[in-house]
Parts: sequence; C-alpha cells; structure tokens
Amino acid sequence: MRRKSCFIAAFILFVTTSIRAQNQPENAILLFDGGKLDIHFAISSHLLTRSPGLIVGSPSFANSSNPAALAFVTKKFFRLHVDLGGSSRIDVFYDINSRVKTEVDQAIQQYRSPDSEIVYPTVSPEVGLQHGLTSFALVLPMATTWGNSTIMASFSQPLIINVNALGTGFTTLIETCKHVGDQDMIVHMRLLMDMNLSFHTEVAQTQLGFATTFGERWAVGSFLNRYSMSASLNAKFKIDGIMETAGTEFAFNDPYDPRIDFAAGEQNDLNQSVTADFSGNAWGMKIGGLYQLFPCFTAGTILELNPTLHLAGEMTVVQNKIPALNADALLSDDPDVTLVDPTKLHLDKLTMTESVENPIDNFLDLKLPSSFGLLLAYRTGVFSSSFQWNTYFGEFAYDFLNESRGLKLKQGFDLDLRLKSFNLALGVIFAETIHHNADKEGNATQSLPLPKAILSSQFHLGQGYQLGVQMALAPVPGLHLGMGYSF
Repeated sequence: MRRKSCFIAAFILFVTTSIRAQNQPENAILLFDGGKLDIHFAISSHLLTRSPGLIVGSPSFANSSNPAALAFVTKKFFRLHVDLGGSSRIDVFYDINSRVKTEVDQAIQQYRSPDSEIVYPTVSPEVGLQHGLTSFALVLPMATTWGNSTIMASFSQPLIINVNALGTGFTTLIETCKHVGDQDMIVHMRLLMDMNLSFHTEVAQTQLGFATTFGERWAVGSFLNRYSMSASLNAKFKIDGIMETAGTEFAFNDPYDPRIDFAAGEQNDLNQSVTADFSGNAWGMKIGGLYQLFPCFTAGTILELNPTLHLAGEMTVVQNKIPALNADALLSDDPDVTLVDPTKLHLDKLTMTESVENPIDNFLDLKLPSSFGLLLAYRTGVFSSSFQWNTYFGEFAYDFLNESRGLKLKQGFDLDLRLKSFNLALGVIFAETIHHNADKEGNATQSLPLPKAILSSQFHLGQGYQLGVQMALAPVPGLHLGMGYSF
C-alpha cells in the first residue's frame, strides 16, 4: 500500500511541477484543487502457478506439471477454463486519501499563504481480477504398439494486466514575482489538467504436447510452447493554462498567439503524452519423465526451457516544460542549486515552452525463467499426493531503456494433496528482487518468498461432463472455473 500511495504522491508532484519550479520566497499558491483520480487495476496470472483441480487424468499425476502425466489419460476430452472477475475498492480497507493529503501538505507547505484555498485530491483506487476465457485444450489418447500415447493441443493466456486511470479537475493558481530593474512584476499562473492513462499487456501460450508409456513403469512426454506477448501504453496529460501580469493574459496551447514566433521554432504547448506498442513471439519447451518405483510410488523429473521474449515496436514521448525550470534541481540536495533561472522567464513570452528530449527504445525484452524439477507421487485408494522440488535458472524480469527489473527465482517446492475429488496445493518459490540500471551501481536486492495456496474440486455432472472449481489464495487470488467433456 505504501507503493500505491507513493505513486499517487508522485502523480501529484508531477502535475505540480510548475509549483515546485517557482522556488522563491515570495511565491504563493492561492488555489490548489487536486481534483479527482480514479484508478482501476485488473490482473489474471498463472505464470508462476499450476492449476490443479481443473485437469482430467490420473489422480496421482493430475496435479503435476510433468508432461509425462498425459500418458495416463484414458479418455478423449475437451476442457476450457474461465476466470471470474471481481474488484474491490482499496480505500475501503486503507485510508489512502489521508496519505495523499499528507503528501500534498509536504509538497506545498512552503508556498502556502494565509489566503490559500486548498482542496485535496480525491483518489479512488480499485483493484480487481480480470475475467474471461483463459484457456482451452483438446486431449486425444491413442493406442500404440509400444504402449499408451496421448497428444494434446491447447491455448492459454497465463498473464493479462489492465490498468486504467482517469484524472480530472486538477487546478492551481500561483502568484510569483519577477524583479525587473527597480520594479517587482507580479505574475499569476493558472493551470488546469486532465489526464487519461491506459495500459494493457498479455501473454498468450499455444501448446502442443505428446506423451507415451513404455511398458508398465515408464512414461515420457514433452510440450512445445509458442509464446506471444503484447504490451501497449497510452497516456495523455492535457494541460491548459493562463499567465497574467500587469493586466495582460497569455494562454498556453494557443497556436495563434502573436507573441510566439512559431516559424522560428518557438512553442507554447504544455500538453504531455506517452504512447508505446510492443509485441513479439518466442518458442519454449518442457520435457518430463515418470517411473513407477513401487505400486504406490512414482518418481519423475522435469526440464523446462523458457525463452526471452524480444518485443519490437514503437514508443513516442511528448513532454514540454517552461524553459526557466531546472528539473535536475528537484533531485539535488545542493542548496545553491536553484529550480528557476529568472533570466529565462521572458515577461513578453510567459507561455513559451520547450520540448524535452526523453530516452526511448523500440525494443523490450521479457525474460522467462527455466527450471529443473524432481517429483515424487504417492497413491493409495482415494488418496493421492505429490511433492515437487524445482530449481530455477534465469530471471523473470523485463529489460527496457538499460534497466532491468523483476525476480531472480531460486528454489521452489510444491505439495499437492488429493482426497477423492478435493485437492489442496501448497507451495513456495524463494526469489530475490532485482533492479539493474546501466547508469547506477550497487542496486540493492531483497529476498521475497512467493507462496502458493490453491483449493480446488472436481464434480462429475454425468454424460461425460465435469466441472472444476478452483479458489487461488496466493500468489494471485482468484476464482476459476473449468469445464471438461470426456468422449
């Protein structure tokens, strides 16, 4: 929740850049209205978890991610999975607006005057689960001369993220002073900002599988995975404003302002925007084997080789600022560094702005970790269980603009317990946060265990139909339904 409130504070500081820029003792904020900010975040994720309880197969191996378990499927079947959506208001459980109020007070305290009118922002954050069809699969067992074999084809969306934010009504009125000779010129600045942001990313997986038994003890299988990913961002900040001094008004974003020499490259644009659209594909695979040690015990091994998704696309950043602003001073602890250079504030062209060059990239990489695992399964009567240990290679992270953020996965453990049609899956992955920046050294890491807790059950509806219900508690909570048909 601290990160969420820090994000809101950063947003407020961003839109009040002009306030921070006028860092002079005689400056004052006469009006600050934070407006309203609505944020909606929705996610559906199965990247770091398996989905027990929604698979038709042998009770001993139905919960295993081992592709060799396919060999024990005895009937043809089709299945599909649906995620049920839902959302919750964060401000019901956490008073985020009080935190935002504190951040605003700290940001503007040195600019307040006895006549200042302050209206604090109203932030309405909503977090939810993405709903919709997330996967479907067709499994076809067949008899071969050497044993039982099964082929499978499936499509799934292991990750979907949607973020939408809408900010309206941010208004500020600032009074500042510029010394001209022996005169003090009072300048008023009024700004009004609305913002609209949408972000969407998804990972799709197309999978072909084959598994077969050899004799009564051996089974091997493999999955060939085709990953496709897309990510898009569209953020627009519409900022209108007026500068007034000595009874004369200057308007930002006025293409007909005679004071601005547009032909010479001058501008008065204050609007900001960021657009990005990336997509890419890559191949991966998983190989597994099972061996029956005793009538009740089976051992297995799994090797998963995942790719790095190289996404190509376009990114455009439009940012404008007042030339007098020294943005680097915002991050400086040097008291001699000033935020505003008065020599760049032209009274006859108060609304003149300049564009800011931002680093952009046409490539984005998403790293998916590979792993090696060992499995031990036990089955007797209506009870079955399996224990799996995994060691991971590589990172679950993204690389963009010389920066890498994500998780370094180390070891993982999974315990699945099944009694009749009820299943409990517990697990943990020990990970480490990573943050690499080519421009910085000594980036700190933090240990982060990723727990897994999933409850599920299967119900036979008759005539070959099955219904699976799964409630995931961690790492990403959610309610999932699976429908299967055997024929």
